[in-house]
Amino acid sequence: MASVDLALRGDADELCVIKRLHHQELRKTNSVKRFHREAKLASMLEHRNLARVIDAGLEDGVFCLVSEFVPGKTLASYRGHLVRRNQLIGADL
Repeated sequence: MASVDLALRGDADELCVIKRLHHQELRKTNSVKRFHREAKLASMLEHRNLARVIDAGLEDGVFCLVSEFVPGKTLASYRGHLVRRNQLIGADL
């Protein structure tokens, strides 16, 4: 549905993450609505365990969501580690 890339912000000397809706998804009304809803809700959230949304909008005809980059392990690698040990992800993340 979307691609995620690491980028250097042009107005600041810091890394950020850009999530872009795939071109083929632009024709699907539900995909566009879901992406807009995600951007709106994500921008309202503020928590120490969540990446902050920096910007969202249309860039060259593609919907984008820009968030801060938080270095560290990915949830996928953490989940893989737990699966190999036959454990579950706890609710206290």
